[in-house]
Amino acid sequence: MDKLYELDNYFKKLTMFKFVSVMVFLSVLIVLPLVPLSMIFQVDEVASLNSTMDLSFDWQVFIAAIVAPIIETFLFQTLVILGLRRLKFFRSRMYIVVIISALIFGIVHTYSLIYIMYAFLMGLILAYSYNVYIEKVDSSFIVVALIHSARNILALIAASITIN
Repeated sequence: MDKLYELDNYFKKLTMFKFVSVMVFLSVLIVLPLVPLSMIFQVDEVASLNSTMDLSFDWQVFIAAIVAPIIETFLFQTLVILGLRRLKFFRSRMYIVVIISALIFGIVHTYSLIYIMYAFLMGLILAYSYNVYIEKVDSSFIVVALIHSARNILALIAASITIN
């Protein structure tokens, strides 16, 4: 547990740019264990995302980089986290708030079971990031939307490379 506190303190001391960069890097790392699972179960995550693939690349970037991060940050981090923080029970149990936010984030990404697991892990990063920055002067909303946006752009680039 001490190592987790040390890591938490390390993350909290990073500048916003470094923090966002580290969280984006971690969000890429967390998907790696799921790649073999998606191959074993023959889940084509790119095909699962076809609803946006019918749009032009410009629209895909607009939705992935701007629309989705703003809407999802508001719904799954801001509303959930601020709502739960108002309840006395959760004030000293932020880890539960992070898990609840991540569960909701994962459950609404219903492309496949593997994608739900990935979205849950991504939700942990986003909710944790929101909690770190809620205590700072910088906007937790902006930080989380930036992390989400950068991750979506990387996923979009990877998907377009995979398709072509």
